[in-house]
Amino acid sequence: MEFDITSPVELTNALLQNMPVKRFFTERFFGEQVHGTETIGVDIVKGTQKIAPYIGKLAEASTSLRDNFVTKFFPTYNISVKRPTNAVDMFKRQPGGDVMFLGGPSNPSERAAALLARDQAELANMVQRTIEKYAADALLNGEVAIKDENGNTLDTISFGRSASHTLGTSDITAVWDNGSAKIVKDIDDMAALVAQDAGIVATDVVLGSAAADAFLADSKVQKVLDTRNLNSGVVELNLKANGGARFLGFIGGLRIWRYDEVWNNNGTITPIMPAKKVLVLGGSLRATVHYGLINDVKGGQFATKMFSKTWEQDDPSIQWLLVRSAPLPVVEQADGVVCATVLS
Repeated sequence: MEFDITSPVELTNALLQNMPVKRFFTERFFGEQVHGTETIGVDIVKGTQKIAPYIGKLAEASTSLRDNFVTKFFPTYNISVKRPTNAVDMFKRQPGGDVMFLGGPSNPSERAAALLARDQAELANMVQRTIEKYAADALLNGEVAIKDENGNTLDTISFGRSASHTLGTSDITAVWDNGSAKIVKDIDDMAALVAQDAGIVATDVVLGSAAADAFLADSKVQKVLDTRNLNSGVVELNLKANGGARFLGFIGGLRIWRYDEVWNNNGTITPIMPAKKVLVLGGSLRATVHYGLINDVKGGQFATKMFSKTWEQDDPSIQWLLVRSAPLPVVEQADGVVCATVLS
């Protein structure tokens, strides 16, 4: 039942359940860059571990070319959501509001302003959650498939990750819920692949829910997983709950995380980090959420991370609120990530 100011019912006040966005991937591994164009140029970097040669006393210096990156140009696509508000909405009871309207400072204009702020925050959260989902896709797949609200693929943008950095169950020692699995070796091998192909040191391991359960249940892992300072205050607070991920401990200097954030459209709950997958990546990874230029017929052009506006419609009488962004998460150092499926 929906309550408004004409419904004098006796109910306790509901808490305003504004679900905060968990942004572990974008906050920890991605930088941000705003562009003044709709198409962005990105340097895709390959690792190089060349050494400088000695030369003879009268020989000229060895020539070294800048051959470890290629510049690619990607289009940006808009995320755009809007919400209507009519005159009746401004008088309806909102979550956390008084069950019975008794006048006072909560006049219609104040209620309208509060409703607008609440709606704007919710739409902005939707945009942020979408960015986090696509950042996860970039890390998991080495590419992002841009889809519309009906699931149709508008574009697939690839960052050139080597095929050897996407592992299946046949590429590891054994599935992780098998007693013969060598989980620590699997992780070490993935970390070595990051160092070999990207030239950076792996620092973090991110586990999906089922992978985390198998990881923690493994007797060999239990012997080497360092959790000694997890609850003592020695470990920094940002390791205990970072962007919605749970810090499980250290293995061989690697930070181990479990990430359970989901996205929910039309009642279908989908984990941002797939349950059976594992990511191994470096903290110095070059990855960026690029924001393209936003065009608006009335407002003009906006080089910004997020744009918002309102307008009124006369018949029927509605005020619309819009939030728009043009983000593209890019992993410029694509081989700085290894993704593995560790359970059948």
